[in-house]
Amino acid sequence: MRSIISFVLLLLVSFGGFIFADEGIRISEPLDGGTVNPGEEINIVVEPVDGLELREVLIVTPFAVETLISPPFSMRVMVPNDAAGILPISVTEQDSSGKFVGDEITLNIQQTAVLQSLEIDQDSILVYLDWDGNIDHGATGNIVTIYGIYSDGIKRDITHAGTSYVSSNPDVISIEDNGHYRVNEVGEASITVSNSGISQVIPVVFKEPEGIRPSETIRPTTQINIHPAPNALGWNNRDVTITLTASDNEGGSGVKQISYGLAGRGISSTPYTFVEGERLELVIREEGTARLSYAAWDNQLNRERNNFADIKLDKTPPQTTYSIDPAPDETGVVRSLPVRITFSATDNLSGVSHTMEGRIINEPGIHRIEYFSEDVAGNVEEHKTLTININSQDVVPPTIVLKLLPVKLNFLLGQKPAFFFGDSYKLVYSATDRESGIKNISAGLVMPDIANFRVEVNRPAFNNFIQAKQFDIKIDEKRKLVTINAPDSRIIMAQLREGLFSIQNNQALVLQLTAEKEWRIVKTDKCIVISAPTIVFKVKAADNARNTSTELLKYSK
Repeated sequence: MRSIISFVLLLLVSFGGFIFADEGIRISEPLDGGTVNPGEEINIVVEPVDGLELREVLIVTPFAVETLISPPFSMRVMVPNDAAGILPISVTEQDSSGKFVGDEITLNIQQTAVLQSLEIDQDSILVYLDWDGNIDHGATGNIVTIYGIYSDGIKRDITHAGTSYVSSNPDVISIEDNGHYRVNEVGEASITVSNSGISQVIPVVFKEPEGIRPSETIRPTTQINIHPAPNALGWNNRDVTITLTASDNEGGSGVKQISYGLAGRGISSTPYTFVEGERLELVIREEGTARLSYAAWDNQLNRERNNFADIKLDKTPPQTTYSIDPAPDETGVVRSLPVRITFSATDNLSGVSHTMEGRIINEPGIHRIEYFSEDVAGNVEEHKTLTININSQDVVPPTIVLKLLPVKLNFLLGQKPAFFFGDSYKLVYSATDRESGIKNISAGLVMPDIANFRVEVNRPAFNNFIQAKQFDIKIDEKRKLVTINAPDSRIIMAQLREGLFSIQNNQALVLQLTAEKEWRIVKTDKCIVISAPTIVFKVKAADNARNTSTELLKYSK
């Protein structure tokens, strides 16, 4: 049964892209979360959702897999007498676009018989020790199968059906809900397996080597020296020399070799290497991080357990950048107060530990600020000087030019659609500032106050002339309704609520004044069509001294 369930899980993963129950297809019988009994026959019924035509329905249970190609789309399944736990059921169908849709439910198998005893395929957890009393192998594993013997005489696999596992000493052995255990240290411990109030204890047994210990089984040891020593955070900023020195116990056979390996990022990795003798030296010059593993062997091939050391080398100072707000004009002069200076730094490896704090300058004149940064490895950037010339004489706002220029638009087959009746223009705007220069300029259509309007979004396009990635906005002031069809209606809605729907410079427009209190804005591949009771354009500009200007242009036929 377990292999069948594994197949079902694999099948569900394979169809991970289909949509469950929201559209397309659903399991109407039985209900999700219901209960069934072993030996019970159930009827699985599949129904379409939102008018999907069912053509080839795949029904999958742990006990049966069937493809239905004609009504009725239902299948009867007998729950085996030895079933336990849960019963997953899934259905899939491929719609006309090729997308898989589907549904899945889970039923609980309710036992009518009473659990009387447990049967476990292992009577102990055996862990082997070496001559030094350390865990040698057998430290991880699984309590593979738990069977339940029931009052109806049937033995059922209940490994994953409500069975719990509890360690008497988690420091010695820890165990997960699925029965996977790990032995952490030598000590007294056991695992209690429980289901439906019945328990069984599995002791942990540590097995020592048999016979007489060989005369030379003591492992050698290795000392490591890292020069220069890393800082408190483990980083070096100069080339690193690593010296490994091994020694054997008194009366031992002596050191034969030292083995080491280097797994690095940035620092080149070194495969496991054996060096004859009791001493070796490594020099790390590349920037990056690496983990060094090393161990010594004596002449009787007693191997030291792996030791580890982390190497982190960063020799490159960080780099500091700054921003000035407001920014200097083309002559390098800042024309407004206050001036905010912000510093930020980046580092290629260890990260930035210190950079300059930002400053606010409230006085005109020439200001010089020294700045630098330092990284976690202790690399200090070369000190630099920022010179800022501030002359805050600019108090005159920008000058704006805003025009509607007549243009001719060539429409398909020379015909205008009905909603295109109106005059064709091009919106042209610009701004100038003699002192500090223009910082930004924006233009748009002044909209009515729609704060209390109802909103409908993503309605189907009302005309074939509206193509993909274009939008249609309708504002009905009588019904207090805004309807939007757009690739991302949230952006359009945010612009409308701000009262300024943005329009690009040199934007082609078709304008039509209407007597009704209804607006309509349609974007095609050639222009923006605006029909409204009033059409007013607004341009806003700001200079680098933070002076602002606004210009309005009202369209009247």
